[in-house]
Amino acid sequence: MNNNHTSLYSRSELNFVCPDVNSPFYNPNHLLRPEQASQIHNQPPRISIERKPEVLKRTGFSRSTLHNRINQGLFVPPISLGDRAVGWPEHETSAILLAMVAGKAHQEILLLVCSLVESRQQLGNSK
Repeated sequence: MNNNHTSLYSRSELNFVCPDVNSPFYNPNHLLRPEQASQIHNQPPRISIERKPEVLKRTGFSRSTLHNRINQGLFVPPISLGDRAVGWPEHETSAILLAMVAGKAHQEILLLVCSLVESRQQLGNSK
């Protein structure tokens, strides 16, 4: 496995900026009921990876719409699975779909995406 692999979407290439976490409107748990939020903070979710065809089927997006939404910060960028493979954590895709079904505004979905991307580091550090 080559460790020099560059992600298709590096943080500097994305066209969005995560909102200020000190903002009174920032609430990473705004889409969750309190009991769901506590479950997420107490234990990491079961991780299942979806490849692009699965994500496109679940979302109903075209390939270009998926990539546009990633660049706008309205969908999580993929994770590297190897030199030429990427995928999306299923729980992240589900959280975004739930937000869309709930009619959340783009700003709220942007906050959710930022929160999900930031939580990837925490998942990697959990024991």
